[in-house]
Amino acid sequence: MYKILVADDENLIRKSIVTKLKKSPYSFSEILEARNANEALQIDNPDILITDIKMGNPNGLELARKMQETNPGLKTIIISGYSEFDFAREALAIGVIDYLVKPINTENLLSSLKKGIQQIKQEKDDKTIQSKALMEESSSRLSALLQNSRFLTNEDLSPYFNLRHYGCFWSVRLFIPVPNENIFHSVMDTIQVSPFQVGKDIAVYKDRLRQIGLLFAFSEKQENRNGRQRKILSLINAISKDLAEKGMDNFTFGISASGTDPLLCHEQSLKAMHHRIVFPDREIIEFQDCDNIEKEFNLTKEEKTQFLLLISTQSVHALVNFMDRLNESLENTLPVSYHSLQILFNFIMDTLISTLKFSPTLYSSTRNPYHFNSIREMTDYLKSICLRAIEQAEEETNDSRTFHLVTKLQNIIKEHCDQPFTLELFCTQNNINTSFFSSQFHLIAGVTFQEFLNNTRIENAKKLLRETENKVGVIAKLCGYSDQQYFSKTFKRLTGLTPREYRNEM
Repeated sequence: MYKILVADDENLIRKSIVTKLKKSPYSFSEILEARNANEALQIDNPDILITDIKMGNPNGLELARKMQETNPGLKTIIISGYSEFDFAREALAIGVIDYLVKPINTENLLSSLKKGIQQIKQEKDDKTIQSKALMEESSSRLSALLQNSRFLTNEDLSPYFNLRHYGCFWSVRLFIPVPNENIFHSVMDTIQVSPFQVGKDIAVYKDRLRQIGLLFAFSEKQENRNGRQRKILSLINAISKDLAEKGMDNFTFGISASGTDPLLCHEQSLKAMHHRIVFPDREIIEFQDCDNIEKEFNLTKEEKTQFLLLISTQSVHALVNFMDRLNESLENTLPVSYHSLQILFNFIMDTLISTLKFSPTLYSSTRNPYHFNSIREMTDYLKSICLRAIEQAEEETNDSRTFHLVTKLQNIIKEHCDQPFTLELFCTQNNINTSFFSSQFHLIAGVTFQEFLNNTRIENAKKLLRETENKVGVIAKLCGYSDQQYFSKTFKRLTGLTPREYRNEM
């Protein structure tokens, strides 16, 4: 929606332009009129100015110059008669977007409006891109400062807050399961209409996990603790409402206690956010809620030994029962410290890696309990990872055995190619599915079983033809062919020569 100002001392022309604007396909928030430059200067920040070049003192060009001093984004369209060509050139020189000759043609007016609107949109887009880039840069610097510093001075914080004195800080962390770049700017938009002001009393950043952090700073003269907390909670509720309207859910806010050390507040809000799995029904978790949790959850020595044994023996059914009992025990013990959940999570993942050589990064990047919305979700995930690890180990074991059997069969054929031989017999003797082994043989050897058998027998026949004077029929039998005619056909198919032709060429 755009605000239009029409300034012309000729009433009929001014009213005619306003009528054309009202009938145009564009939507305007306001269409305002001014009978002279002084009236026009009383109107705040129009988006587009349409003015007569010879309106009086000051004239249209002077009006455009003055209004652009306080409103640099103003787009001006000049109207005049044929005789003021020099004025037209001057108008274009000072950045007027278009020059229309009286009488005003509707089509030309709409074309000029379209040009002005396009320029406004483009400048707004450019400004938004530039603003986002600056916010991203500031966010990165603050995030690094909070995560890598041991102590922060007023000078360190000065780029982010416009306060002479820092009475206290408050930190808020927003966790979203699947973060994206739009969330950061959505939060910024919500802050714009809040009592807080970025660069004065609030700073926004993204951490290593692309989660959103808010750091609040209050001077010593600010209202009491409860008043500050109410303002923060009001902003959190506004952000929550905006996220919900965008279809996002399962987000959690972690809030620190009020304190004089911004780094400590930062750590407290992170700890509160981590406890979302301990308090699955809460959207807002305060540091005080989790700081007082004394209960720990630890597997006993016997339980650790049992889990290790179940993984080592790949006992699927017993492992599922173990994980179900673990979930029940955890849910009955809540709330427990997040630290103990992290230890449990790491123990299970490390056991899989060390015992089964499992590579969890191939299947999931989730490595922390706070990624989950509940204990059940976490234990179900761990159960699925355990089963996948066992399945992977079985696949690797099967692959190794299959490769061994293929090599074994190849050696048997090479050493005993004169013997009658079938793939079915070998598979039966080694307790492996014939169809499966046939496909695996082809995959590993590069040829089918029958092709390998024939190739091996013919290579042996060629050797006997070169090194002995045995008859062709004898050589056929020595190479496993009971039918001399079939042997000769197979020999020619693979070498291009009959056995006798091959011998004669030696």
